[in-house]
Amino acid sequence: MGRRVEFNDRAALRIHSVRLIDGVSTEVVDDAVLEADTEGRITYAGPAAQAPLARSDVRTIDGQGGTLLPGLFDCHTHLGVASDRSLVETALLTDPVLGLLQTTARLSRTLESGITCARDLGGLPTGFRDAVAAGLITGPRLQTSVGLISHTGGHADGTLPSGKSLDLDCCEIADDVVGVRQAARRLLRAGADVIKICTSGGISSAHDDPDDQGLLDEEIAASHDRIKLTSLTVIAGTHGPQRATMKLDVDGQIRIEEAEGNGPVDAVFNCIKRLVPHDAKLELYQVHAVTEGTDAQAEVSVRLGHDGRSMTARAADPDTLVASAKAYL
Repeated sequence: MGRRVEFNDRAALRIHSVRLIDGVSTEVVDDAVLEADTEGRITYAGPAAQAPLARSDVRTIDGQGGTLLPGLFDCHTHLGVASDRSLVETALLTDPVLGLLQTTARLSRTLESGITCARDLGGLPTGFRDAVAAGLITGPRLQTSVGLISHTGGHADGTLPSGKSLDLDCCEIADDVVGVRQAARRLLRAGADVIKICTSGGISSAHDDPDDQGLLDEEIAASHDRIKLTSLTVIAGTHGPQRATMKLDVDGQIRIEEAEGNGPVDAVFNCIKRLVPHDAKLELYQVHAVTEGTDAQAEVSVRLGHDGRSMTARAADPDTLVASAKAYL
């Protein structure tokens, strides 16, 4: 039986007498110690023989020979839907209040199974995500798409062979570029962290199968094209601050802004902050070459954090600064 251990934000912690799987090494440490500081950061995880001496002012947990490992990620789940019942039964025969309580129980069981982060891709309202974050209910940290988008007759179409519809609140039907854009905006308005689109049929669909094509390329692009980079000019030199001029298409309106920074990338990001004001903080910036030669593609990873949540995006372009801007956007 597993046991979940939480780090208090303001209390150091030491766990000993455990079998450690650290998620990095291929080796298992049979007699291990883990220590975390008052900020919740792990300061040591390894063999007990090499661990710092125990301190009397640090909370200590005896693992009693159990296994200690990092929390697991479930990147595709549907916590708002029972996995042991048909979707028809869930939609038509379940009392809404009972359904809410069942979802709360599933969230708790998911965390107890060792999954500390989950991405729900259809059927979980944002209230559950916020309730977990506020400590009102027990569950893993959550990202949710709220719903999903498909074409008529596609994976999100709840019309049954009888012609009756399940009228599922989490399903958005869109059959052209404008419809997909509007559906994506409705999901974002509902608080979605990610947008789920159906590019093919599904196993549980009534009218299609996984070999069928779903949304078309232009419709897929419309699901995330609210902001487009139109042009970028950066002036960089060895003296003084660097300057960037950027033009964005935001919901069909052209915006132009200039900004300075401590380097060309900083200037580009400052431009975006002026064009699309936000309070997110840059947590990670990485550049990798994905091809070789003078026309090499640069792949940039950007992670932004806001209100305890982080989002990571990647973009590639022969121009590193353009890739940086696209990833940040």
